[in-house]
Amino acid sequence: MAKRGSAGAEGGARALQLTDGKKPQMRAANQCGWTKAKEAEFLGALEETCNVTAAAAVASVSVSSAYRRRRTHAAFRIGWHEAIGVAYQQLELALIERALVGTEKIVRRGDGSEEVMRDYPNAIAMTLLKTGSS
Repeated sequence: MAKRGSAGAEGGARALQLTDGKKPQMRAANQCGWTKAKEAEFLGALEETCNVTAAAAVASVSVSSAYRRRRTHAAFRIGWHEAIGVAYQQLELALIERALVGTEKIVRRGDGSEEVMRDYPNAIAMTLLKTGSS
């Protein structure tokens, strides 16, 4: 029988973790679990995509393990929150640019000719104006 607080029968490392809102408990570290590199990969991808499924795929972890880690690891939860904040800021900037500059749109006429026009999405502009004034 392994001593309390020792590495355990498998010789794996143990770490203090939160479990279902209870007091922190020593748990055996998951051998195929998270590393600092996987955390960095996941959070970087989350910042770029604002998509948990895509970020999990980049870091080669499951979506459920990402949500579990967010629930039980405070530092990871903070990183997640910051990554989502950056992603939303980038999205907002892209939408503002689209509202101001517009997007190119090819218009095909009945005679077969084409013309490039700029499309300005008024709905996006109005939404940004509403949220910016509150």
